[in-house]
Amino acid sequence: MLEQIDLSLRLDRNKYEAELAQIQLELVRQEQALRNSGIPVMIMYEGWDASGKGGSIMRITEKLDPRGYRVWPVAAPDENEKSHHYLWRFWTRLPCRG
Repeated sequence: MLEQIDLSLRLDRNKYEAELAQIQLELVRQEQALRNSGIPVMIMYEGWDASGKGGSIMRITEKLDPRGYRVWPVAAPDENEKSHHYLWRFWTRLPCRG
């Protein structure tokens, strides 16, 4: 599947920054609407090492109100975590109210 990716595609830096600013503004609006509605949201990233997860998370959270989210970096599972379903270690980090 990766061999089908067109690596020649490029996005102009100015266009990228303009689109990023618009998306970040929309994320701020959504964060406020969700908080006002009392709707909890969880976003999980999964992927290979050095695949850009950290940079993406940084861009998503850059403009958000830091009181409204928490980032939990997760390393390789330890022996206790390996004895459970792979989602168990994320389940244990959910807030009490879900």
